[in-house]
Amino acid sequence: MDPQQTWGEMLDAFAAGDLEAAAVAAEVLMDWLKRGGFPPQPLTRVLSDDWDRLICEFICGQVFEAFQNQEIE
Repeated sequence: MDPQQTWGEMLDAFAAGDLEAAAVAAEVLMDWLKRGGFPPQPLTRVLSDDWDRLICEFICGQVFEAFQNQEIE
């Protein structure tokens, strides 16, 4: 598992409007983090793993929400 690659794939899918693929990538990434895996570096500025994890978890949550709202509409 390469969390940096998965992070990029999630963002690319989201930007392309493929919310299903973005949600799948977000789920894979969140599972990785829950198992204690290291977070991707979500910003070009280097932060601590704690901040990277927090940013990643927040964005993944937003992707899940966007996907769920799309399915409802």
